[in-house]
Amino acid sequence: MKPITLILIILFSAPCFTSKDFQIIEATSQEFLGGIPEAGYGTNYNLIILARKNSQKLTIDQMWIGNKFFEVKAKKKDHAPNDYSFAKNDTIILAFSDIIKTNKEGEIISKVLEKKLDPPYDFQGAALIGFTLKDKRKYKEVLAFRKLEKQVYH
Repeated sequence: MKPITLILIILFSAPCFTSKDFQIIEATSQEFLGGIPEAGYGTNYNLIILARKNSQKLTIDQMWIGNKFFEVKAKKKDHAPNDYSFAKNDTIILAFSDIIKTNKEGEIISKVLEKKLDPPYDFQGAALIGFTLKDKRKYKEVLAFRKLEKQVYH
């Protein structure tokens, strides 16, 4: 096969290997500890995502960290708090927290945002994202989170 033919095949087949829904650019986690016992503790999660479709076709709404389920909403970084619209090729943010509230003695009194929904399958990564693409439910694994330094509030 001629080298030029091989290069053309590679160039034209490259779009087949790119994700048609979204690409995870960065995934971080950061543990935190409140300054007083009643403030609680937990982990903040932040994913930066490149959307390959607009918000009318792509909805990211579920997240599992291990067996813990979180309802989530992706949005553009600089949009208003309740504006979850985005366009194709926008960089969007998926930010949520696993918060455990405690009393003055440090005993657990509530787990914030706890809703029970088992993951659809046993996944191998650090997390699983649930989303709909053109009204079809799909899932994508997050291989790992880059751990940031623990934040201790005073």
